[in-house]
Amino acid sequence: MPTRSNFSFPRQYRKLYIGVRQWCNHLTIKQRKIIVYGLSFFYLLCGLVMVAQSFLAQEEELSIPRGMWEESSQRIDKVIYETNNTP
Repeated sequence: MPTRSNFSFPRQYRKLYIGVRQWCNHLTIKQRKIIVYGLSFFYLLCGLVMVAQSFLAQEEELSIPRGMWEESSQRIDKVIYETNNTP
């Protein structure tokens, strides 16, 4: 008979939820606002960085050399066709 593990995600989630809730109940209103605004500002910065990367990317990094793409796709198609049609 296999040994049963006491680890379950719902139980761990509940423990984490209760711990965070108790921790938040000990905070003042000002501390809660600071945490919420701080996390929101961090999320905003991450989103702006992700958007800025698409505008600031160099042209060479985004383009795929056309000759290499066509050669590799033809070679792959030929290999797949040969492996599927072998007796």
